[in-house]
Amino acid sequence: MDYNDINSRLERLYLSINSKFEGNVLEHIKTEYFTKGKKFSVSVNFKAKHNKNETINRINTIISNLANLKDHLKIRFKQKGGDPQKIEDEINQDLPLQLILDLYNQEKHGYPLKITRRSGKDPRIVNISKAITTRPGVIATGFIRDPITGAGVTNNIAIVITADIVDNQGNLLCSLSDLISKSLNSWETIMTKYNLN
Repeated sequence: MDYNDINSRLERLYLSINSKFEGNVLEHIKTEYFTKGKKFSVSVNFKAKHNKNETINRINTIISNLANLKDHLKIRFKQKGGDPQKIEDEINQDLPLQLILDLYNQEKHGYPLKITRRSGKDPRIVNISKAITTRPGVIATGFIRDPITGAGVTNNIAIVITADIVDNQGNLLCSLSDLISKSLNSWETIMTKYNLN
């Protein structure tokens, strides 16, 4: 494995971001049948299997992959004759990247950070859960459950990890999904600006 291969690192980053989706929605849907006299009803409930620590590990993998891009971009920029401090300057002007790096460092060093607090917000991840969602870029969605057998099929829906990012006072900063997409967009913008692709 070439740890300096930026394209491999980016591919792993995109794969980790996609890991926030789980495939088999039907495992999370409970179908109950009720009969009362001549009346028959079906209730479909979303009851996600949820191991909080497993979910936190997935979140931390995404955050780690986003944060680890920093040093690799600095190295690539220096190899091209640029000043790596410019990458740091870009981060210092970008709240989503600051939050990602703070969350990453808090996982390593504990909360709150004592030394480098990029955002000054001491971000925390709260309200960790899962939800049914459509996969990005998909138009037709749904699931079908046979009322007799319980067998079912899904069409382009998945379970997604959800969470909120709050500051040290509990004020909402953004959703996890927004933080991931905005910080990824920031890295892509920096890579394009300094020709680091």
